[in-house]
Amino acid sequence: KSECISVISRLKQYSFNFCPYRGPHPFEEKHADYYFGRETLIQNVFQSLQQSNVCAVVGASGSGKTSLLRAGVIPRLSTGKDIVDSKHWLIRYVALGAQPLKNLATAFTIAQQEVDIANQLSQAEELLQHESTGLVNLATAALLKQPTATKLWLVIDQFEELLIPTTDLKAQQDRYQIINVLITALRCSSLALGIIISLRSDALDNLMSYPELFALVVHSQVVIPPMNYQAIRDVIEKPAEKLGLKIDPHLVHNLTLDLTGAPG
Repeated sequence: KSECISVISRLKQYSFNFCPYRGPHPFEEKHADYYFGRETLIQNVFQSLQQSNVCAVVGASGSGKTSLLRAGVIPRLSTGKDIVDSKHWLIRYVALGAQPLKNLATAFTIAQQEVDIANQLSQAEELLQHESTGLVNLATAALLKQPTATKLWLVIDQFEELLIPTTDLKAQQDRYQIINVLITALRCSSLALGIIISLRSDALDNLMSYPELFALVVHSQVVIPPMNYQAIRDVIEKPAEKLGLKIDPHLVHNLTLDLTGAPG
């Protein structure tokens, strides 16, 4: 009886303070300790980063691209345990969303006060919008501010936002400009810059409108596969184990049977 009361007490505590299962929401850096089931995929990304300055994580909508980057790749790179010297890399994450130019500019605003951030954001956006070398200049400045940094990796989530057809001329111009500054920066041999993007697989064909970038992505893509049986078990069981809880094995068995090999 006392053990049952203890478990109920812990469950109440967890329910109000923290749940290790994210449901439909992506995992973030703060959830890294509870992110399981994608070890092979993380290692595939690390292998790609050591071979090229471009890595494209490609997968269906809802396949976990954001979680892979934010809770899997970025925290592990920060520790430097998987890739020699990666702890000296400067990593900037941005989700492009509906305002890709402005959101890309936010990756280079680091001031603490709101007014300073507003000024920096405006200046960064102007550089990206009107200068083909805008990203080169911003990346160079970011590296100079961190003398110990050996390389800047720009992690760009939701890259498909640049490829969705639109009749909005301003949006078209912004999208072309972003891709232009990315290609210009990647061509700059003196700049220690790498780019990681996440891309919905159904948007890959649209990237063919930009042949140079398409070629880079195709040769450096890491495709997200469906989880296998063991990976699904890890996703179900290990977060609970981290909290000192166990899940009924019959429930785990039924869940894995339902999910193994299922699309998405």
